[in-house]
Amino acid sequence: MGEILVKCSWCGGTGRGGESGPLCMICKGSGLVKVKADDYNTPVRCNKCKGTGKDIEAVNPCIECGGSGWAGRIHRTKKPDLDSKNI
Repeated sequence: MGEILVKCSWCGGTGRGGESGPLCMICKGSGLVKVKADDYNTPVRCNKCKGTGKDIEAVNPCIECGGSGWAGRIHRTKKPDLDSKNI
């Protein structure tokens, strides 16, 4: 039937270790940058920190998942046929 990815229980799926790291130098920790669109400055997600406000490159990866955020995969199998007379 397929596989299901399971979030790392150690880091909660963030892929980051214990320390949150220094602030992003581009957005100054807000996670947003202003982009000029027509006459307005529209806030958009910072590409450098992916909206976290932290310097991602300086953050230690999670020791359990290696920074992937995923603990592993669960292999789903076919449900047993409980109505079958072969049980």
